[in-house]
Amino acid sequence: MKGVKLMTEKDPWYTNKELFEMINDLKIQLAETTKLIKQYNGLRKKQENFDDRLFVVEKNLENIKESKKDKQWLLGWIVATVSLIYTILKEMF
Repeated sequence: MKGVKLMTEKDPWYTNKELFEMINDLKIQLAETTKLIKQYNGLRKKQENFDDRLFVVEKNLENIKESKKDKQWLLGWIVATVSLIYTILKEMF
């Protein structure tokens, strides 16, 4: 086999220079990974805050809708009562 060097147990797999370069590359990759994890954690925290705020807004909208229904119900009773009183008074006089 031309150009292929077979490794024996006596030969080291990598030279010290190669190992040094690999370790430095790993350090760089670890630093980048750490940076990305910090960014992810920051985004996650912002997303949690957004979810909390969205929940509050949705709850407020629900309360507004319920309040509107309550007002409509009350208005219906008021109109019915006024109509009843008007009819009774109209029949009496």
